[in-house]
Amino acid sequence: MVRAVDAGVSLTEVNFGSMAHSAGKKLLNDTLSVGPKDVEAIRSLHDAGIKMFAQKVPTDKPQDVWDLVIKAGFDK
Repeated sequence: MVRAVDAGVSLTEVNFGSMAHSAGKKLLNDTLSVGPKDVEAIRSLHDAGIKMFAQKVPTDKPQDVWDLVIKAGFDK
């Protein structure tokens, strides 16, 4: 996503459906796990003014990804 935005693709919002947990990653919610590079990419999209939300299926309530990053203490 970041490379696409850097290349000039215009995005207003991004849905993070799911990001699998693996070694070195920390859970943001029940469907999103992030590592340092993921947080860096999320920060870049946030700084570009792109709305990011987590919603695995349409019946799930969307969660603001940047809010999840802040709650996890990764915004520093």
